[in-house]
Amino acid sequence: MSWWDVIKRKDYAKERFIRDNPKIKFKLTEHAKERLAKRMGWSFKVTRTMIPGGKITMSLDESNVKAAKGGWKVLINGWGWFVLKNVGSKNNPRFIAVTFYRDV
Repeated sequence: MSWWDVIKRKDYAKERFIRDNPKIKFKLTEHAKERLAKRMGWSFKVTRTMIPGGKITMSLDESNVKAAKGGWKVLINGWGWFVLKNVGSKNNPRFIAVTFYRDV
């Protein structure tokens, strides 16, 4: 398989992920909440206020999605990248954010 085929395959997977999940809801693990608070300089109280119930709902497009090992990275502008994993089935996906990377 050529490098061009690999790029096309990744682009197709990304397009399909966005098409299947135009608006995505995900829950943050404790690890992701701790990293978010630490990287943003927030207290845990502020983090709970900013993300009630530890859940985020957002719209996806080409500019805020990247492939990650075994999942997807989604960008919230001004915050950073959340790495999402599907803990549901293919037909009934449930996403969790397993970690967070500050966008610098």
